[in-house]
Amino acid sequence: PAWIQAIGSIAAIVAALVIVQRQHFLEIQRRKTEEKSGYLRRVRALKVVFFSAARTCESVARSIGRPHVHWPLEAEEIREARSRLISLDPTQIPVGKLVLIIQECILKLQRCTKLTEELATPRSAEIEIVIRSALMSAARECWLGVYEATVVEGKLILGQEIESDESVFDDFQKSREHLD
Repeated sequence: PAWIQAIGSIAAIVAALVIVQRQHFLEIQRRKTEEKSGYLRRVRALKVVFFSAARTCESVARSIGRPHVHWPLEAEEIREARSRLISLDPTQIPVGKLVLIIQECILKLQRCTKLTEELATPRSAEIEIVIRSALMSAARECWLGVYEATVVEGKLILGQEIESDESVFDDFQKSREHLD
């Protein structure tokens, strides 16, 4: 009877270890799933912010040369798009490349806000072309953000790694060329 009790005790200990290990594994899986869905929500929200900023810049660029445009209001729309990008917490963005694009968009939108405000006084056609070009450059940067966020979203959906060990600067130019 003592041997049977000893074997039963060992079996109970092994069963307890297996149960604890299984619970630990399930908890890790739950956390990964939660983290992935959080990243997915943030990337999708980021796509919307980039999309909105790009469309705003394009809209303002198309308005140049039209009569009866209230330029301070147009500049305010660009400022709003910029503030939405500024409000994003970079520590919550899952990929460093997207953080770089956000920062570049913020800088370009700031310049575009100032340039758009300058349109309140009549400008020459050459100056209007330069301002339109700056707005389209900012829009292009925002479209690059939409593209990169879509790539990250696809990787998250497919369960792939979203950021490799290589530097975020390594394929930055390649992304721009692909977008073009």
